[in-house]
Amino acid sequence: MDSRPSRPTGVHWAHAIHVLTIDDTSITRVVAFLDADLFSRFDLPSEYPTAAQK
Repeated sequence: MDSRPSRPTGVHWAHAIHVLTIDDTSITRVVAFLDADLFSRFDLPSEYPTAAQK
């Protein structure tokens, strides 16, 4: 359990990083890293405002 609000707040929270493997015509593999703490390693924000908040 985490401290994030359980009701909609208008903010999108970081949840997972997906890595896609592609060939010439399609996606061949998807790996999901379900660790929001990884976002900081790539200098990515942990939350994003909705389009209405920008």
